[in-house]
Amino acid sequence: MANFYNLTVKEVRKQTEDAVAITFDIPEDLKSTFSYKHGQYITLKLDVNGQSYRRPYSICSNPYVDDGIQVASKRVEKGVVSNYLNDYVKEGDEIGVFPPMGKFTTPLDPEQQKTYILFAGGSGITPMMSIIRTVLNQEPKSMIMLLYGNDDQASIIFDEDLNQLQELYGERLKIFHSLKYPPEDWEGDTGILSKDKILEFLDRYSISKDDNIEYFICGPGGMIEGAKQSLEERFVPDERIHIEYFTAPLPDLEEAEKEMKGNGESSGEDFEVAEVTILLDDEEHTIHVKPDQKILEVAIEEDLDPPFACQMGICTTCMAYLHEGKVEMEENEGLTDQDVEDGYILTCQSHPRTPKVKVEYE
Repeated sequence: MANFYNLTVKEVRKQTEDAVAITFDIPEDLKSTFSYKHGQYITLKLDVNGQSYRRPYSICSNPYVDDGIQVASKRVEKGVVSNYLNDYVKEGDEIGVFPPMGKFTTPLDPEQQKTYILFAGGSGITPMMSIIRTVLNQEPKSMIMLLYGNDDQASIIFDEDLNQLQELYGERLKIFHSLKYPPEDWEGDTGILSKDKILEFLDRYSISKDDNIEYFICGPGGMIEGAKQSLEERFVPDERIHIEYFTAPLPDLEEAEKEMKGNGESSGEDFEVAEVTILLDDEEHTIHVKPDQKILEVAIEEDLDPPFACQMGICTTCMAYLHEGKVEMEENEGLTDQDVEDGYILTCQSHPRTPKVKVEYE
């Protein structure tokens, strides 16, 4: 069973006309359950108009300093949950919250001196706020450079907080805004964060592929792809590039075939229904999944209450270990190459490709 805990909303703070920051109070007996690392996320469970929804939201707070956990939600057109959070959630409300998860982070050491380059677009600033607050607080020798793209000044989420942090940390935090629709008196960068814009930024500040630089990218799909390509052109090693997707990534046209992941010998689809064994909370369940169905969707239909959130192959809440058989994942951006090599799959994206499959939620 996916363990959600009812947390009380401690504060609701409007960031822009279409974005709100929500802070949850963490009771003493749940402090260890909700301990987190900078850059991670929590999953909210809400009932809106009689229907249950789950959505992952990046944590914006500092785990070493802040008492509660803060997230932010930007309104999405026709987005049920984002509109509900922006319009109706208030101090004192209780919301179901799944404990922190996520790999958009890096180990910190008070003795090390590193540079962190952050590329954020729109609501992609949310995990960056946790990274900025935590790194500057925990690594006194390190510095951060943030390139932050938005439509206009009014849409800059955490604008006031960023200004305060810049005043507090001085030269250790350098912030560069780029606006698609700048005002006439704008002195910052202009335009979207395209590949060319990011390459120009790297060249302007002589940013190299130095081993002491780590890169974090979060924002719209096109921005993420442009940032990835620009860093690849600068020969930055993959292990120093950290990416957080909020939506499914743009398809890679060069990958015409989907990869098969698994431990079984047969990958033929000469079966109508696969027998899928699921290990969940020390209990074993058997469900029947057709090749065109995903393991998670059937598990939900069977009321097994497996862990899940985005259902887009991004957040990894539904990650499970594949003990037996083969599956095919439509998307697996949330997994690292090492995760896949170690046998982990995303059940929200996994179709059975052998008559028998066995997975375990850990």
